[in-house]
Amino acid sequence: SSLGHGRFYLRHRGCGVPDDDWLHLAGDLSYWHGKDDMGRSRELYSGPAMVAPFIDADGAVIGCHITWIDLNAPPKYRPALCDPDTGELLPTKKMRGTKKGGVIPLAGRIEARRWLGAEGIENTLAFARWEGFRPDTFYFAAGDLGNMAGPAADRFAHPEMKKEDRNGRLRPVMVPGPKPRVSAEAERDAMHVPDHVGELVLLADADSERVMTAAAMVRARARHARPGRLIPVVWPRRGTDFAAMMAGADGAYEDGAAA
Repeated sequence: SSLGHGRFYLRHRGCGVPDDDWLHLAGDLSYWHGKDDMGRSRELYSGPAMVAPFIDADGAVIGCHITWIDLNAPPKYRPALCDPDTGELLPTKKMRGTKKGGVIPLAGRIEARRWLGAEGIENTLAFARWEGFRPDTFYFAAGDLGNMAGPAADRFAHPEMKKEDRNGRLRPVMVPGPKPRVSAEAERDAMHVPDHVGELVLLADADSERVMTAAAMVRARARHARPGRLIPVVWPRRGTDFAAMMAGADGAYEDGAAA
């Protein structure tokens, strides 16, 4: 594998390290953000990054997913990047090309009858480690909830979250609903799951906003449902995710060993 010290990143995050060659490590990759005084693209940061492809239904590469790594920055081991103009904290993951209809392959064969995936690479690989990288399973990441579940048919008012309108009145935040929008375009906007898949295990992320996530997981189940296909949705402990749970278990083990 060309993952290099990306293996250390995955192990620090509680993840299993796949034998497959989907994931790669770029030793020094530029992070571009905004423009400099001359109007040119500004290189804000440069450092090691894990790079993974997005593939479409035919296995062709349609985009890539980049995770910048800093092994000296626990607990997520990613650099703290800020916009120098606004001070806003910037994401340490980026996507290039397109993700529409695609998945990030991580381990196993696409022809497998059992598929298992989360939004993010780390949660999928943590769960894969827990179940021992089953040989009958294709492990993937969707990239985000929107790509996993596709567009919603409607929206509903969040039971708790509110925001001010332009008149200063508090209004409920509207959240994409659990029913999928049905159209050819909507199908293209969600990850493609081949007809041969008889079990699709979807991993939820409980440290994301719970109402929106729950609606999206219901929507994903409905969108990808086929006669005879099992679609279990697996949730981690409330307020956490599978990578944090596995990393926490590693820490408890190491503390116990040290004691």
